[in-house]
Amino acid sequence: MNQVIIFVLGALAGAIIQRYADRVLGWLESQVFIRRTRSRSAALMAKENGKNFSFCGIRSSIFVAAFDPRGIDEKNIVATLQSESEWSHGDTEVDDAYKELWIASKQRWQDMLGSRKIFNGTKFGLKRYHQFRDGMNEASGLNLSFAQTDYLTQRTRTGVYQKLPANVRKSVLERQANDVHPFFSNSFGVSLAVITLDGDMVFAERSHQTAVNAGKIACGVVEGMDERDVDRADGKPNPYVTAHRGLAEELGVNLNPGENRAISLHSLVLDTDYYEWSMLGVADFRKVRNEKVTSGYVRELWASAKGRDKYELGTLVLVRFTPQDIGKFIVENADRFVNYALVATIYALLREFPRHQVAAAFGNGFSGSTPFPRTV
Repeated sequence: MNQVIIFVLGALAGAIIQRYADRVLGWLESQVFIRRTRSRSAALMAKENGKNFSFCGIRSSIFVAAFDPRGIDEKNIVATLQSESEWSHGDTEVDDAYKELWIASKQRWQDMLGSRKIFNGTKFGLKRYHQFRDGMNEASGLNLSFAQTDYLTQRTRTGVYQKLPANVRKSVLERQANDVHPFFSNSFGVSLAVITLDGDMVFAERSHQTAVNAGKIACGVVEGMDERDVDRADGKPNPYVTAHRGLAEELGVNLNPGENRAISLHSLVLDTDYYEWSMLGVADFRKVRNEKVTSGYVRELWASAKGRDKYELGTLVLVRFTPQDIGKFIVENADRFVNYALVATIYALLREFPRHQVAAAFGNGFSGSTPFPRTV
């Protein structure tokens, strides 16, 4: 009898020890993962922040103001909306260096509006930003100050910016590392690299009908912020709301409340070709196990035109999300990539794979121009 009791007690003690040993081992493994991830993130942030993007000989006209591969949590994006009195909106603010360009551009776009060749609408422009760190893990945060603008203002001032003499444009861009040029910043958007449940990255060749980047390769989701992206809770523009709307409008994907973590915005960038600020991020449906968002589902939506903006997006492109496949695709089509799509795609790789592995995929001597893989 005593032997039976001893055996039972020994078995129970062994089970308890094994249970807690597994917990301790799991905790230790998680700490090692966190430390490795934090160290890798810190190294990537030091390499990327505060400079124009470049990677393995591929350069872009994208200035990276902030990048954190861990993502910038929605609660750490603190937005404010300026009143019209807080930023000048009229002719009095126009610098003499580009006043003539401004007058000509303004007349051109007003004529187009008057003849109904364009339609005006509300937009939001970034006017100021500030980076901060939050908590023991030093999570990245952004203070973003927006002002309401409109499409006419954006197109007029972008037209001026693109015709600036080189020395004047240089002076405009010199403030980008710490500040925003209030005259030229009149739009804000979100670009998402989209990864399906079965591991494909979604790209789209923009329609040849578009006024900007016609025929170029863009991310799965590209969406401009407007009045629909004001958070009902606090009345402030929210880039994550823009991201959700973009998924719904361009891919027909509506996230359930428990699937919000599929979206992670990780970068604040400036497109120096157009002086347009935006946030880049990833929508990774492998994280939420949404059985709906597969490559087949996206392909069906695209083919039936239910999930795309047919005036902006043309051909769907699906590429396996591996450094080798994405690297080959980029190198073979580098001259056709929209600059922010190029950066969003490479950052998506760097978030998941070691830098040396991604770099190796771009250094294998791919050349030529083969047809797109798996187009629809």
